[in-house]
Amino acid sequence: MNITDSNNLHTCTSCQMCAAVCPKGAIDIQLDRDGFYRPILNSELCINCSLCTKVCYKYSSVNKTDESDFPALEVWAATAKNENILSDTTSGGVADILAQELIRQGYICCGVVYNYDENRAENRIAQTREETFGFRGSKYIQSYTYPAFKELLSKPASQKIAVFGTPCHIFAVDQFLTLKKRREKAILVDFYCHGCPSFNVWKKYAEEKFKTFNKLSSVKFRSKQRGWGNYCIEAHDSRHCYISPLTNDSFYTLFFSDHILNESCHTCELRSTLKYTDIRLGDFWGKLYDFNKKGVSIVTPVTQSGKALFEKIKNDFTIRKHKQNEVIPYQSWGKVYSPDMQLRTYLLSELAKENSTLKDITKYYRSNLSFRKKLKMTIKNFILHLPPFATSIIKRIYH
Repeated sequence: MNITDSNNLHTCTSCQMCAAVCPKGAIDIQLDRDGFYRPILNSELCINCSLCTKVCYKYSSVNKTDESDFPALEVWAATAKNENILSDTTSGGVADILAQELIRQGYICCGVVYNYDENRAENRIAQTREETFGFRGSKYIQSYTYPAFKELLSKPASQKIAVFGTPCHIFAVDQFLTLKKRREKAILVDFYCHGCPSFNVWKKYAEEKFKTFNKLSSVKFRSKQRGWGNYCIEAHDSRHCYISPLTNDSFYTLFFSDHILNESCHTCELRSTLKYTDIRLGDFWGKLYDFNKKGVSIVTPVTQSGKALFEKIKNDFTIRKHKQNEVIPYQSWGKVYSPDMQLRTYLLSELAKENSTLKDITKYYRSNLSFRKKLKMTIKNFILHLPPFATSIIKRIYH
C-alpha cells in the first residue's frame, strides 16, 4: 500500500509528509495544474512499506476534541509587551517569542519563511534566534515543506524539535513522531486555520501587482499598516512599496470566497480538534477585542508540555484568561465549506492560464454571487471606508 492507494477517507492536504518519510525517495512533490502540491510516486522505487500512508490524513480516522473538554482548557489572550515584535508580527507576537524560547531551550525549530528568489512560502529549519525572524507573519499560501521536513526528521532521536504549522502539517508530524516513539522530544504548534488557497492565485497576484519590481525584499500578507484586523498586503523592493487596496483586493476576495481552497479544506476535521498539537495559536477575533488595533493572539495550551512552555514566556505579554467558547464562534472550528463546484472548477482553470487576469476572474466570481451575498459585500466595503473607530463600533454591534 502506498500514497496512490484509492482506499482513502479524505483528500490530499498537500502537507508533503509522505515524501519526507519515504525511505527510498520514491515520492516527489510537484504543483498540479490547479496550484496544489501533490505527491508523485515513482513505482519502480516504491517498496510498499506503507510508511507514507501511516502518517497521511487521507488514510486516517481523526481523534476529535469533545466540546465537553472546553471548560477544562486554558485559553489566553496575549499581546507582546515588546512593541517592535508586536508591530512586525501578524497578531499578538506569541509565535515569535515561543520560537525564541524554544531555541533557548535547545530545540531546533521548523517554520515558514518567504523565499524571495522563488516567490513562494517554504519551511526552513532555524537553529538560532535570528533564523526564527523569517517565521514572522502569517503566509496565506501553501508552504513547500518537503525538504525541511525530511531534514528535520533525519535528526538524531535525541534532538529536541519544534514545528510550527497548519493543523494538517502538525497531524502528519505527530503521526510520524508517535510511530517512531519520538513524540515526547517534540513541541508542535498549530493555528486556528481557515484553509489554504491555490498557489496560482498568489502567483498571478505577484506577477500583476509587482511587475515593475526588481526583486521583492519583503512581503507581509497581514500588514498592520491599517491596524490589526485588516487584511492588508504590503510588499517592498529596493525602490517600490505596494499596499493593497482597502476593499476588493483580488487575492483576499478569492481567498475568502472559499472557492479556491484545497479540496481537503472543505471538510477538514483537523482544524476542529486539538488532539495532535501542544499549543494552538490564532488571532483573537470577536467582540472582546474589536477596538484593539495592535494585535491580540489566542493561546490555547493543550498538553502539559505546551502549558509549561507558555508559562515560561507569560511575563513577556499582557495576558487575560478566557474560555474556549469565547474563541470558537469566531474561528473556522467545525465549519464545512460548500463552494459551487462548477464555479470552483472555472476559477481554478482561469487562474492556471497565463493570459487570464485577476480582475476578470474576480469580476466573474462576483457576477455569480447571489443577490444576498452581493449586498453583504457592498455593505462590508462601505463599512471599511468609515473611520476606524466607527468600524469598530459596528463590529462590536455585529458580534
